[in-house]
Formats: sequence, C-alpha cells, structure tokens
Amino acid sequence: SEFVRLPCQHFFCWKCLKTYSDIHVKEGTISKLLCPSAKCEGMVPPGLLKRLLSEEEFERWESLMLQKTLESMSDVAYCPRCEMACIEDEDNHAQCSKCFFSFCTLCRERRHVGIACMTPEMKLRILQVIRCLWSLMNIHFGDLFGVPGITAC
Repeated sequence: SEFVRLPCQHFFCWKCLKTYSDIHVKEGTISKLLCPSAKCEGMVPPGLLKRLLSEEEFERWESLMLQKTLESMSDVAYCPRCEMACIEDEDNHAQCSKCFFSFCTLCRERRHVGIACMTPEMKLRILQVIRCLWSLMNIHFGDLFGVPGITAC
C-alpha cells in the first residue's frame, strides 16, 4: 500500500487518508480535516487534497473553505436579493457585484444616504407603539373611529 507524509511529518496509508478526507468533505466538517494523529493539528495541504479527493469532492471542499473564510470576515454582507457575498463599506453600505443592488447592511433595505437607518428591531418597536396607541384610542373612544377589535397592549 502507498503511504503519504503530511507537512507535520506524520505518515498515513493513502487509502486511509483518502477515506478520512472523503468523510470530512461529505459531512462538511472541513475544520476537522487535520492530521489524524492524536493531538496533532497539522493541516492536510490543498495540493494533497486535490489528489486524494475526486474532482467533485475537491470543488465541494473549495466551496466550503470559501464559505468558512467569508463567514470569518467582518466586512462581508450578503445581498438581500440574490445572497451574493458583498464587501461592506465604512458607511454600512454594499453593492452587489451580481445583481448591482445597493443596500444598507444594517437593515438590508435599499441604500438610504443621509437618512438614519431603521434596523428591523426599531421598525418592530415602532409598530408595537402604533398598536398600543390604537389600543388606547379604542379603549378611550370606543368605536368612535370605527376600528373595532383592536386589543390592548
């Protein structure tokens, strides 16, 4: 059987390392795709993975690595229209390179320059206040405004 040496200098059977790599890529646990030796956290290099994995599995590994990298970047936001990764600027705005939608990364709505952003939490709070005001008006004025069925906050 053929053996392979990892950069950490540990040796493994080719078939065993291939099976090990296949399983981690299939299950999406690529962060655990390290040297199988106990207490060693040496990496399995991409060049070796390219030889160990099928073309389809290697593409999945690349895609998972890209996704993991993007998730670790604090200035990456996803387009609310097509979910493409976009770079956020210092004003909390981004423009999608796929669909060209310009949006606010805080509220994910159309870009609003010079207007204060309302986060989803703020919008919800305003709706709750409006609901309470309608409830109070209904309690004090009854059906005067013709808005039956509004319940108290």
